[in-house]
Amino acid sequence: PLLSPLAGILFGFAWGLPLVITVATLSSLIPFAIARRLGREWVASKFEGKKLEEVYQRSEGQIGFVFVLLLRIVPVLPWELQNYVAGVTKVRAPSFLLATALGILPGSTAFVLMGESVATGAPWKGVVAVVLDAVVILLASAIAAIVHRRTQREREPDDSVKGSTVNKPFEST
Repeated sequence: PLLSPLAGILFGFAWGLPLVITVATLSSLIPFAIARRLGREWVASKFEGKKLEEVYQRSEGQIGFVFVLLLRIVPVLPWELQNYVAGVTKVRAPSFLLATALGILPGSTAFVLMGESVATGAPWKGVVAVVLDAVVILLASAIAAIVHRRTQREREPDDSVKGSTVNKPFEST
């Protein structure tokens, strides 16, 4: 959050944004790799076998990409902690990098535009950037909630298959 506006001040939006995205994405690989090499054993020692396997299974493939993307768009954890968390999952490095680059795009855009607005004396750019970033975060949060609800519904056992009437109070048995 400090270097991105500085990139906007020094390089403007056109050069500052690609620079910020590139540097932030590549530098996120360092804690990711450290966690991948050293952290899995520690995490495994803290979880029971089944719980750990479930966490790992949830972080594979497209779900892992979405997991990292949402962590980046809706920053509920500090940046470095996000990198370490992703490193102990099964998220593949290319998915991690792409999700990181896409996920930090809204926030980085806002910060770089704020910096450029200071350098150019156009405060409206900073206001527009913050509003757009807030909209993206709200939309991503809503999408994450919908996806989470659908995932939970898919995991719940279907009582109609078993013939149970427990959740069907108006049917006669």
